[in-house]
Amino acid sequence: MLMEWLYYLGTWAAGLGLLSLVLWLPLSLVRSARGFTGMAIGIVSYTVGFWLWTVAASTVLQHWGVLAFFIGLFLAGIGVVPMAGLIFVLAGEWGSLGVMVLVLAVTFGLRTIGYAISRAGTPRAAIDRTATIGDGANLRRRVTSRASTSESA
Repeated sequence: MLMEWLYYLGTWAAGLGLLSLVLWLPLSLVRSARGFTGMAIGIVSYTVGFWLWTVAASTVLQHWGVLAFFIGLFLAGIGVVPMAGLIFVLAGEWGSLGVMVLVLAVTFGLRTIGYAISRAGTPRAAIDRTATIGDGANLRRRVTSRASTSESA
């Protein structure tokens, strides 16, 4: 009974994730709002991802027990998601596997889109500075070349 509700909520979570795109993407046309928009889409992706992990953990606990759950936790904390997928394959629950794959795709799709929108809203000078933090010589060359260009103008 609990698992049926979780899968039902999973389809809603994926739907709400896609709905958030419809709501936030038009706002991302405004350059000054892109940072906020990207962050909002990213937060939605983590919410949907948390739901996915929770359902996977409850599936592993219900079918294979606590030992398998802890083994999944030790696999970088996300091992319960592939383990739940394996449970669905072995049990022949293709609909549940499909919902899980759909929610996983929505999670990473939202995260990628949110990051891209946030990055598009960041001023270009800030991106240049953060890209060369590890290479101080390159940063000095770039700063001195900009300073000499502005002095000659």
